[in-house]
Amino acid sequence: MLGEELARCHVGAMLRELPGRYYCARCLAGLVEAAAWTRRDARRAIAVLFRWPIGLTIAMGDRRRPCRGCGQIGGARLGALKNMHVHA
Repeated sequence: MLGEELARCHVGAMLRELPGRYYCARCLAGLVEAAAWTRRDARRAIAVLFRWPIGLTIAMGDRRRPCRGCGQIGGARLGALKNMHVHA
């Protein structure tokens, strides 16, 4: 498995396990750098997740869902809904 794919799987699983928690791309990249081989792989994995958030949701400027990492209110954040059930 490539570093980018590993990081993408890691982030997707992490967000699905913690429903209701949203993160901005900057904070997600920081969280997955440990799972990716390089920083570039981590950032590319996050970019792909924001493009095709399979099983995840994107919050845009929603004050009810601030980033759990930095507390940012504006901009796009990625996370999973609390009542979403993903079957693998």
